[in-house]
Amino acid sequence: INSLTKELRDLDIQNTYPKKGIIYWFIDSFGSVCADEWEGLDGCKFRFDSGNYYESPAKAKAALYRENLSIAIRKRFRELEPDPRPWTDTGKHSLWIFAWNHNTNRLNTEPYASNQYSKFYGERETLQILISEFDPKDIAITLGVI
Repeated sequence: INSLTKELRDLDIQNTYPKKGIIYWFIDSFGSVCADEWEGLDGCKFRFDSGNYYESPAKAKAALYRENLSIAIRKRFRELEPDPRPWTDTGKHSLWIFAWNHNTNRLNTEPYASNQYSKFYGERETLQILISEFDPKDIAITLGVI
């Protein structure tokens, strides 16, 4: 940890920030896409460091769309499974995850295996309902499975 801490201190973070005067876009707390000019102040740095910095309004709108879609998917998931089993539950019914099949270019469900990562572990029927109610490619992109 000490070497990692030293390495982080040695990084010249100032060189990673945009140049003064650059126009950028961000999503405000009301969910609107806004523009600002980079001044290098704490507010600009906070947006940049937290990933709320976009080089175009289209990129900011795409991020906002993914964020809203993710919220909608999670809300529907909780409606379908109000008390989901923990991913460590190894009861008689297996948990399922979303998986992108690169050969068929489709979103599928498959049994969870211990070497897999997913943002959703759930009953197979629940995941299939989500696929039927949302665009499968949107689910895959939002959940990071492709």
